[in-house]
This record gives sequence, C-alpha cells and structure tokens, in this order.
Amino acid sequence: MVRHIMIAAQSLSYGFKSIRSRPSAGTAKDDTLYQRCAYGITICLLLACFLMVCACSATERPADMETQGPVVSSDPEATASATPSAPAPGTETGTAPAPTPAPGTGTGNETASDKGETPYVTFNDMFYNPLMVYYMLGDPWLTYRDGMYYFTLSGGDHASVMPSRTVSGLMSNIPNRKTVYLGVENNQTQIWGNELHFYQGRWYIFYAADYNNDNTLHRMYALRSLTDDPLGKYEFAGKLDLPDDQWAIDGTFFECADGRIFLIWSGWRNLSEGSTLWFQRLYIAELEPGDPTRVISTERVVISEPHYYWETSVLPQNEGPAMLVSPEGTVYCAYAANFSGSDEYHIGLLRLKRGSDPMIAENWEKFPEPLLAPDRENEIFGPGHCSFFKSPDGTEDWMIYHAAKASGSGWDRNARAQKVEWIGDVPYMGKPASLHEPQPLPSGEKVDRILIQAEDCELVNRAFVVDAGAAGKAVSFTSKADRMVATVRVGSDGDYAVYIRHSNHGEIESNLWVRANDMAPEHTCPASRSGAPGQFTMTCAVLKLNEGLNTIHISAGRDVDVDLIILDLEPVNQ
Repeated sequence: MVRHIMIAAQSLSYGFKSIRSRPSAGTAKDDTLYQRCAYGITICLLLACFLMVCACSATERPADMETQGPVVSSDPEATASATPSAPAPGTETGTAPAPTPAPGTGTGNETASDKGETPYVTFNDMFYNPLMVYYMLGDPWLTYRDGMYYFTLSGGDHASVMPSRTVSGLMSNIPNRKTVYLGVENNQTQIWGNELHFYQGRWYIFYAADYNNDNTLHRMYALRSLTDDPLGKYEFAGKLDLPDDQWAIDGTFFECADGRIFLIWSGWRNLSEGSTLWFQRLYIAELEPGDPTRVISTERVVISEPHYYWETSVLPQNEGPAMLVSPEGTVYCAYAANFSGSDEYHIGLLRLKRGSDPMIAENWEKFPEPLLAPDRENEIFGPGHCSFFKSPDGTEDWMIYHAAKASGSGWDRNARAQKVEWIGDVPYMGKPASLHEPQPLPSGEKVDRILIQAEDCELVNRAFVVDAGAAGKAVSFTSKADRMVATVRVGSDGDYAVYIRHSNHGEIESNLWVRANDMAPEHTCPASRSGAPGQFTMTCAVLKLNEGLNTIHISAGRDVDVDLIILDLEPVNQ
C-alpha cells in the first residue's frame, strides 16, 4: 500500500507542477487552452491515483516474488493475508474425477488464512503417485481386510508386513512395518515376490528364495501365521513341493468358486534353458484344500509362455502373476512380461474360460495386447509385477505395480496405484497414471489433508523459485543452508504425516531434511531419483506437531526441487 500511495503522491505533484510551469509567453487564447488541458490532465491523474490506491487492498505479488517468496512472520501468532487464485474446475470436494484437476490444485477451496497459516487448499479426494519409494523397490503386494490395508514386497533377506489405514498414506506407515521372517533363520538369500494371502482364518506369505545367493536355486516357500493377525507371529511352513522341482519364483495363490485352490508361478523348463536363454513361462499346480502349503498335482501345466514382441524384445519372460476376478465372476491372471530390468517391461493378461478347469492349458486365453505398457511420452518406463486390491467400500478394483524411476534405471523402481476400469466383463487400464496429475482416491477412503504450494512458503537464504514445467512452479536449493518454511495449524498434539512432492534430477540418490518448529529434531527423508527436471516423485516425514500453529522447515541440496507439500490433519495411527 505504501508503494501505491507514493506513486499517487508523485503523480499529483507532477500534475500540479505542470499547471504552475506554463509557458511565459503566448496569447490569451493559448493560455486559456493550456490551462484547460493542464486541469484535464490533473483530473485524469487524480482518477488514476484513486484507482491505484483502491487496488492496494488486493494482494499483489511483488516484482521480486519469484526469487524471494512471500514473507511469513517469524511470530507464529502474527496474521498474514493472501488472495489465492480459485481452484481449477472440477477440484471442489466431492466432484467426479473428470476433468482431472490441474496439477497441484487440490480438490477443495483455496484458503487465504487470517490466522497466520501459509495459503493452502483442501486435498481430500486425490493423491499423487508414487505411493512407495524405496531404493531398488520391487514386486509391491497390497491387500485389504477388515478396514486395513496390508503391504509387502520383495524383501531381499526378510519378509515384512506393513499396515495402513489408507492407500494414499502407505508411505507414512513405513515406521510401522513389521519384519515377520528373516531368511538367515533358514540360510535363505534373495527373497523375492512376497505375497500375503488370507485363507481359512490364517495368513500365508508365499515367497521365492535361494541359498548362498545362487539364483539357479530359487524355489517357492511359505510362511503361515499362528493366529488371524497379519502382524503376529508366523511359522516356517517349508518348501512347496512343486512338480519337477525346477527354478520357481513369483508364486501367487488363488481359490476358485468351487473351493479348489491353486498356485501359479514363473519358472524354467529346465536349468539348461533357463540359465542360458532366461526363458520364463507361467505354470500352475493344484494345492490341497485347507492347506495351501501342500501340492497335490503330480504335473505342472504351462498356461503362458512369451511369444508376442512386447513379451520378448529384450528377454522372453513371463513372471509376476496376479489374479483378478471381474464383477461377473470371470477369472483373469495379469502377469509381467519381458525383462524386468528394462524399460520394456509390460503387464499382460490371461483369461480363464468361465466355469472351466484351470489345470487345462487350453482354458487360458492370452490377450494379444498388453494390459499396461510403457508410456514414453509421459516418461513412464517398465510398468510391471502388479497385484490387485479392493477399495474400502468394495465397489472398485485397483492395481498396484512398480515402474522404473526413469529411463534406464533398471531395477530402481517405485510403486504406483491405478484404478481398474471395466468394459463389460474385461478389465481396462489405459495408459499408466501420469506422475504429473493427482489421481482420485479409492472409493470409501476418507482423509483430511491440505496441500501447500512450495512457492507460497517463506524462502530462507538462497532458496529460490524455478519453472517446473507441467508442475508449474517449484522451489530449488543451492545447499542445505537454504530452506522453505510453511506455517500450518493442527487441532491437537501428535505425530503428523507430511508428504513432499519433489524432483531429484541428479545422478544419485539424495536427501531432504525436514523438521517441525525451530527446536525439533531433524528428519532425513530420501529424495529419490526422479529422472529429468520436472519429473516428480514423493517422500514423507512424520513430524511431532503441537496444537495450534507450527512451522515446517524443508531443505535440500542441489538438483532437488520441491513442488508442494501435503499435510495429514489427523495424527497417524489415529
């Protein structure tokens, strides 16, 4: 406002000065004409000044906002005002997911708080992929039961189970992950493709493992829970005695409507072919009803082998089977195709003829086109090894799968979720969900969150705003000494999840440093590689916040940009 008043005063001064400084010589007619013009100019200037002074009541970004950021008072109780733009069409809470909101707009009304908070939008209907980010993450498995999601994945040297109340909050529950088995207990190494299944009151974890890191020794094994608690104790149920005793990984369990139970896995015909050509097929065997750790088939049956170009262009491999049942009861088997460490990993689809015997190979039909393929235009590479789960209200089917963090990143992947659409009785995925756009939450999932754009935070030291392409604006850092600060309000003391959407376009894994308030301990969060600038991923910190106003401080090194932060307004584990 001060700047507007100074401009107005200066303009008035110029106007009156022009009247006083008329020419010293001239006719009366000239003099009268000159005075009329001067007074006319002055009236125009007065009107312009009036409009400029009125305009100062609206918030205006200063000319240096792009490098300095908005000022947030160091006093957390001080008031701050802003006039944010309206949310994009379709972002209001409760609207249908189409049209998709512009990236970062959230799903609620943008709020310019008069209580000291950084401007935010409510974000209660959407989430950003990826959901889980580990270094070398692989083979995500998610199931829903009795109001909770349970997550597991390839463990390397162990098996673990992680609970989460929401799909979108998976990352915040990493501290609650429980290791239920250590491979060293049975001298096992390279534990892959862990899957968690509930059957007749017990939980079973099926997994592949070898000995002494000798991949040719991979076979299928099972763990069985002692109670109906997926986070409780498990016993080692031993090796699954599959026919022919050949190399076997990625076993998945399923039960037919008639009560028969089966295991489908990826395997080699024999050691010679597998260890030279790396040719992997999908096999099936029948299990004993009531005890899925016992195999009753005397022969294994091939239900799929790679032959389409998208299955064979790098290596001829079918693996990672996962079962899906249509609303009409048709049984499908999705599977990963091609080499898992390449950009050309795909997800294919088999269909079992209605009412037919799964142990007859001809009863399985392969779709000639993949269910999910790489999308190079949107920089999505190697989508594969999926599992399926239901939404909390049971009305939707969802897929979780891994994909490469960037082109050429090989087995360095993250986990993403996407809704399954049904066209008649056939599942349809379309393109892999873009990381640039938020996705609608699974139906029935309830959250209370706010979203804060990074450029609306206070920027400290040399932190600065950059153009982030499809993401709009982002905040970048020159060193750990730079930081961005958001002021937020929560309703009670507790531990709160803060999700940070960021880009790490460097060549190595990096970190973000996050803390709450001035004296709180600092949390180190992985700033996972995301590929090119403008390609964003997620990380999460769980911070201890106090009732009322709090400040969240985020810093990072070079090559890391922050697009936005999302805050759960309910404490974790509540």
